[in-house]
Amino acid sequence: MGATSGNVTTIEVANYGAELLQVGEGTQHFNLLNMIGGVTGGNMRMVDSFDYVTGEEWSLAAASQPTIDETDALSAPTATYYGDTVRYNTCQIHQYAFVVSYKAMSTPGMISLPAGSIHYDARDTMQDRVAKQSMAHLQQVAADFGYSIVNGSYQKSTAHNVDALTGGITNDANLTTVSGAAVTPTRDELNTLLDDMVTAGAPLENPVIFCTHLRKAALTNLFSRTYADQPRDRNEFGADITLLHTDFGPLGVVADRSVADNEYLVLDMNYFRPVGCPVPGKGVLFVEPLAVDGAGVKYQIYGQLGIDYFSPKMHGKIYF
Repeated sequence: MGATSGNVTTIEVANYGAELLQVGEGTQHFNLLNMIGGVTGGNMRMVDSFDYVTGEEWSLAAASQPTIDETDALSAPTATYYGDTVRYNTCQIHQYAFVVSYKAMSTPGMISLPAGSIHYDARDTMQDRVAKQSMAHLQQVAADFGYSIVNGSYQKSTAHNVDALTGGITNDANLTTVSGAAVTPTRDELNTLLDDMVTAGAPLENPVIFCTHLRKAALTNLFSRTYADQPRDRNEFGADITLLHTDFGPLGVVADRSVADNEYLVLDMNYFRPVGCPVPGKGVLFVEPLAVDGAGVKYQIYGQLGIDYFSPKMHGKIYF
């Protein structure tokens, strides 16, 4: 069962004597998030403002051969300058709350069976209801954040009643993109994207392709048709990475459900990190008790998080 409005009572969230398993899409959003250190990892950039600068860009003019004779050189040329383009993003609020009744907390031995029957003195697999709800809500925040850093639509908060929404990388209009002809990109399409990224200024220091599990399987198969191209694997922060060898260097491939089924997202992991705007004395993401107003305990989960991908020109995608 997913998130449901209501409180944790002995009826709404009954006890069951079996192994507790997490299922559903929330289990599939964490590979990219894990690789950047999670929502509280050491790689996080701390800011003291919801709005923050992710990078300043400048570029040279197209190279050309100067045509300056001796007479021209006697006078200084017209002054020129190189301007900067400043990139911004913003943190967003993550907030959930839950209530656990005193009765639910004090009856872990009351097990619900089919047809509404009750059996006592059995073993409930979840003895601590508060801990379970805290864990579940924190994982929901991680899933929401993992989705937002890829697919989020940027919005600056201009008033107290206007949402601050972090901008995900795939929706950045300045991202280097290539339109693919089919659901599985060809080698030429992938090389075109990587070449366009290099031309835009991407250093390709630690590039990784993120896509759905099905697309990863198709991409791996594309590069596995000869022994020389056989992908190599590694594990990084719990994510299984298939390593492809391209003319632009090694390229990792990771499955992550946050990426749309019609995209192959290439991220340089050296230029992709979470951002936190910490609450003084509490941190960037925390669980805290709220005032008790009845026969139960109430907690809230609160966090202020964003993403810093430096410049969109560090990254790219193939879409179809």
